[in-house]
Amino acid sequence: MGCCPIIDGRPGGGGPPGPPGPPGGCANTIRVEASDPFATLPAPVGGVITLNPSTYYVFCGIVDIGANRIDCPSSSVIAGRDPMLDGITRTLLSPGPIVSFEEGGTIRDISIVAIRVTVAIRFGGPGLTPPIAQSCVVWNVALSATAPGAPLGGTGIQFRGIIGQAVISRVTAVGLASTVRQGIASALGASQIGALYCNQISTSGSPAGSTQIFLEGEGGQVAASACYFAALRGDVGISIPGPWGVCQFWGCYIEGTITPSAILDTVTGLTATTGTATQSEAVAMVGYDNSTTRGSISVFQPGGGVPTVTPVGVYVPVGNGAPAHPLYTLGASSVRFQLLGATAATQTIEYIGQRPYIGSVTVSLSVALAGGFITTARAIGARLLRNAAVVPDATWEGGFAPGAIAVTAGSVSFTTGITASPGSIFQIEIANLGATPGNLVVTGAEVSIA
Repeated sequence: MGCCPIIDGRPGGGGPPGPPGPPGGCANTIRVEASDPFATLPAPVGGVITLNPSTYYVFCGIVDIGANRIDCPSSSVIAGRDPMLDGITRTLLSPGPIVSFEEGGTIRDISIVAIRVTVAIRFGGPGLTPPIAQSCVVWNVALSATAPGAPLGGTGIQFRGIIGQAVISRVTAVGLASTVRQGIASALGASQIGALYCNQISTSGSPAGSTQIFLEGEGGQVAASACYFAALRGDVGISIPGPWGVCQFWGCYIEGTITPSAILDTVTGLTATTGTATQSEAVAMVGYDNSTTRGSISVFQPGGGVPTVTPVGVYVPVGNGAPAHPLYTLGASSVRFQLLGATAATQTIEYIGQRPYIGSVTVSLSVALAGGFITTARAIGARLLRNAAVVPDATWEGGFAPGAIAVTAGSVSFTTGITASPGSIFQIEIANLGATPGNLVVTGAEVSIA
């Protein structure tokens, strides 16, 4: 009996229709029966079964494709009724993937069994210049290297080349050396993925030394949630040795003796449980640490210093009298902060984290009078602005003693707590608070947030 029996006079039974299929409509649905798969599958050419475009292929039972692989166009879908009932297997050993989507596509509600030492599902093409795979979806799929208890390794889902977006959800993997893997080189360098979302991945029975999610190329954002990794000694849960901009993990569970994470620290070049991508967040996770939020901008110009025009009693940005060129530099270890503004008086430090941040900020200044020695006491002030408003408890007022030497007089330093929201910008202002006019020269300035 096929997978769509006649019930109530209609294929598949009565009731309302399901969701729409490919652009060709339901007439473009093809059933592939395990008893005679090549009755409806295209004939293999050079070991490749190339499916028709705009077609919904329903695999019924465990379909053996011999030593071939299936190439599916992005407009078509490979599906089963349920991974417990339907699947694709390749009983004859052959290199390369079992199912390939060179330009992206969807596979759902099916199993890939007897993967052995090869790849179950590959997105992206072979060679150094594969086409761009815009959308890649794996939904409710079971992956198995072989019978439970005798794992032979292999990769479940592989990405190579340029990938736009990938969604992997409700996937079980048994006996695989790597469940999700990315990083095969292309002509443009490392493999690149715009966004990768992993949800409800469950792994078990992996060979010792496996890595469940391994991303060695480049990427914009990776997010993993509600994943379960049951592994053996020497395994790694999530390994990201390549540069990724956003790494977010939450609610994942690790069982067994395992290294939960090995994530590139972009500052030291080493891997650790602390991800230092621009955004790295771990919630309800053991062995995954958030990247440290830290940032600083500074300027150090002894001698002539940075001229700042300071009318009496008026706060102005540091360097408002300097030539129109950059003044500050961003600290090399800054994470989740960037320097804004092209010229001295407009430059600020911006928080680019995705969550509100509570921490502390230290402001340091070395200020002198433009005229050098002074004969009367002068009062000066310094303050920190957040989004053009004065930060509470972030104002300092002091003075120059008569006869002070200009280069060393007026050192200012204060620390206070701050909160920052995504997009918050910070800037230093200084003022001549005395009654006697006189511009200020800044020989050193820094805003440090940690």
